[in-house]
Amino acid sequence: MLTAEQMKSLLQKGVSKDKEKTKVRIKEDFTATSAAEKREIVELSAQGQNTIYRVYDTGSPNARIVLALAHVKNVTPYYYTGETDEKSECSEALIKQFLSEHGYTDLVAELEKPPAVKQKRAYNRKKPKIDAEIENASVVPDEAEDTKVDEVNTESEDDIDALIAHDIKIIEEHFADDQEMISAIENLCEDEAIILLKALFIRAKASGNAAVDLVDVKRRLLS
Repeated sequence: MLTAEQMKSLLQKGVSKDKEKTKVRIKEDFTATSAAEKREIVELSAQGQNTIYRVYDTGSPNARIVLALAHVKNVTPYYYTGETDEKSECSEALIKQFLSEHGYTDLVAELEKPPAVKQKRAYNRKKPKIDAEIENASVVPDEAEDTKVDEVNTESEDDIDALIAHDIKIIEEHFADDQEMISAIENLCEDEAIILLKALFIRAKASGNAAVDLVDVKRRLLS
């Protein structure tokens, strides 16, 4: 529908084709119109209410009054100009037709333009600022993950305990440079000697003194 600004571009000349019919029809409909609708017709037509009242006598309304009344009352504008006796509904097509017939083709072309689509503003998603120290920091591996403790495969603890309980005790009690130690070594059987050497080898890994003792035992066994 036309806006009030577009209505102002219409000339204020009479458009009625049958003044007697126009007088009666405009007077009947405008009189029966509510106060709110009267204000809407006045504002849309940009015409004073007294100008509309004069049509009751002259029967010569301009295009502004006819189109404003047709829009608010939803009645074809040709009913108010006396060109038709059928009080049919108004439509956008009828309004454009009416304007074209009265020489307002430019305004019709304007009404036929598609509504302007509001351009959405491009949204630039900014990359969140990262603290330089955090961004450039090198990754420090977890010491607990990277440090692997090699498990040492040893003889079973039961075997070691047996050796220590049986044979190492002899060495601790009698390992001295005396006749009793010599006799103890000389009286060892083959199996006992092997067990003794094994025990000394194991102790030598853990104690420097055992290594010295082992050398001494070897010397006595071979003498």
